[in-house]
Amino acid sequence: SKAQYHNRREGGWADQAALEQLGVAYMKLRRDDLTALKDLVAERCYTEMEQQELTGSSPALAELFQEHFNTAEVVVFVRDGSCYHDFRDAQGAYLRVHLSEHDLLIIPAGLLHRAALDQSQHVSLIRFHTAHLKMVPKDPNNKMTPSEHQAVRASYLASRKRNSVLQDNNIIGQTV
Repeated sequence: SKAQYHNRREGGWADQAALEQLGVAYMKLRRDDLTALKDLVAERCYTEMEQQELTGSSPALAELFQEHFNTAEVVVFVRDGSCYHDFRDAQGAYLRVHLSEHDLLIIPAGLLHRAALDQSQHVSLIRFHTAHLKMVPKDPNNKMTPSEHQAVRASYLASRKRNSVLQDNNIIGQTV
């Protein structure tokens, strides 16, 4: 099944084109063949892997729910369970994605987002990234983030004006 995209601002379901506009790639991997995941990790030179088991009482959940951006691209792969990811669109509203087993997202550096559990209250994730990844929380008072991270956010915003590199590489929306 495809991931579900929910645009809270408009109250309806958004299509995959909205994620593409943000530079987010979605893939549904076949249950019987995870070779595509291994190939993606090697191709994009990820050096780090984090496995996370999240439930309603997980301390890591509070950190992931806080709106933030990453200083490097991150792949999120759902091994088991289900969850939500919320992304900020160009108008500042959230675009919600519901992920379930074997769904994969590629989240570009600089994109404001957060994660939350759904009604299942459980998800098992694997995150892949490079060693220099940092999560930069958005200040709740909308103040600027530390200057050393502003370049990452500015680069992301500039890339949205030029369109998505991921879209140009034709990997968005594939089932592999």
